[in-house]
Amino acid sequence: MSRRRPLGRLLPVLVLLAGVLAAGAPQRASADEAPSPKRAEQPNPSAPPARSPDQVLASLNRAMTWYRQARIVMRSVEGSGVFGHADEQAALRLVGRAFDVARAEAALLRRESAAASDASDRRAEGQKKLEESVRRGERDVERLRARLGAEPAKRAALEREVAAAQNKLALDRARLDFLAQLRALESSRSGPDDDLEHQIDALQEAVPELRSPNAGQAVGASASGPASGTWGMVQRLLALQRSRSRLQELEDSTNELVRRVEEEAKAARASSRPIFTRLAALAKDPTESGMSLPESQREFRNLLERRKLLVAVTLPLRDEAALARRYASDLKGWNEVIDRESWQALQGLALDLVGVLGALAVIFVGGLLWRIAVARYITDPARRRLLLTARRVVITAAGALVLIFHFTSRWPPS
Repeated sequence: MSRRRPLGRLLPVLVLLAGVLAAGAPQRASADEAPSPKRAEQPNPSAPPARSPDQVLASLNRAMTWYRQARIVMRSVEGSGVFGHADEQAALRLVGRAFDVARAEAALLRRESAAASDASDRRAEGQKKLEESVRRGERDVERLRARLGAEPAKRAALEREVAAAQNKLALDRARLDFLAQLRALESSRSGPDDDLEHQIDALQEAVPELRSPNAGQAVGASASGPASGTWGMVQRLLALQRSRSRLQELEDSTNELVRRVEEEAKAARASSRPIFTRLAALAKDPTESGMSLPESQREFRNLLERRKLLVAVTLPLRDEAALARRYASDLKGWNEVIDRESWQALQGLALDLVGVLGALAVIFVGGLLWRIAVARYITDPARRRLLLTARRVVITAAGALVLIFHFTSRWPPS
């Protein structure tokens, strides 16, 4: 009896424990069958939007402005061996890469515009279905109101049906109004200014050197020979200083262009990075985010095409940035050439002026010796005044002749 009594006490506990386990098993099974919150809520990474047409044209206009400035400087810079045909071709290749980037971005925008057009078509179909649903809802409300007057016995039930039909009709009308406003907004955004490729073609017409490589071979300024005479040296020194100022402005513009192009290249690389990550995830498991296989394949193809278009943008951007950096480094060397020639011109001018001053010093020393000799050896006041007057005339004439012959004999031809 003593052994049966503990077993009798444990039996209800065992039955209760079995019931708890049996109740918890379906909950665990349903929890195992339910998708993981992390997997179910994992969003598909959306591709970053492309740049707007205004931004594309702004970048292209910036490169063209820099190219025009570079051509003007290469045509007007004074100096021997500063610019050559290779420098002109480097600037031409740089603006050509800018046009390649603009065309690639136009292709990317065209693809996104096509995708937006497909979405707009789907919204148009949805709008037609909503319009049909609104008309059907209006008929249902009218029918129920007619029954409400004809069947007073069912008034309570019919009033509930009328209220439900009116609420559904109001909701459909609100959705229809939203779709109409959305289509109106999209139609206002699209216009003749969106034809980006034609605007790029029009801008390229302003750079005929891109069509004819030999058109710009005579851009560089011809190297002038060494200046002769003080006046020629002064003119050359002033021209070199003007060239140095123009080169400095071009160097500042080139550095700004390098900064902007590198920012655009960095943004393009950042845009392709999440696309590559998503492509790798879809290649590993097409249905890893809970999507159906056809939807996953469609997303994979769309992202792959977009990545190809982004690569077509990134490659010429890298080349454009490399050309701009090389041109900026070359500008530093050209500034050194201008500084060296300016120093040489300044030295030549100094030597030339030293010669003039030496000749004038000889004349004034001779005049001083003349005065000392007159004061020591001539005692007659009349003769002394005459000789001193003659001394002043001779010194003045000799100094004037030195200056006249020095500047007029080497005056640059007009």
